[in-house]
Amino acid sequence: VRDVGLCRGPLGLRGARRVADSRRHVIAEADRVVRCGRGGAAAGAGRIDLGAGTAGTMVVNKLRPRLDPADWSITVVDQDVEHLYQPGLLLLPFGVYEPDELVKPRARFIPAGVDLVLGEIDRVDADANSVRLADGRKLGYDYLVIATGTSPRPDQTPGMAESEWHKSIFDFYTLDGAIALRDRLESWDGGRLVV
Repeated sequence: VRDVGLCRGPLGLRGARRVADSRRHVIAEADRVVRCGRGGAAAGAGRIDLGAGTAGTMVVNKLRPRLDPADWSITVVDQDVEHLYQPGLLLLPFGVYEPDELVKPRARFIPAGVDLVLGEIDRVDADANSVRLADGRKLGYDYLVIATGTSPRPDQTPGMAESEWHKSIFDFYTLDGAIALRDRLESWDGGRLVV
């Protein structure tokens, strides 16, 4: 991702990672794009946000009312039709939420004036300012925000993804993991717990 003349200092991959890592950075990055875009946006400037989870949804909801649709198009790409409110997974094992309270239609959280593209991301071509989807579609951009979230990789830690995964070894970064942990805690009689 490189500067295309909309303002000094590119968003860059480092900036995009900050967006994905922290809500505070999401808001700061959105504010920066809005400040840079005022009076300097090229006609038809476009942004693509990869990921419509919590961070990506926050970015598009923050930017759409502040960027003139006549000057800025905003597209968000995600592979799932349903939105999982991942922060709620931390509370699901303790009975604060039920699974159906955390899963909602994704389109419900995307504001009017933002294009939602459903598809799997194949690659980003930063030199060509484009994103290629697995089905062959190609989307161009002026600014790119990568907010694709996290995916636990138990297979990367020896012993973790074998027979005890979601039986005595749990994650709560996925809906399946949070449900398995909840179910295990309901029947747990005690013992040694390592967090």
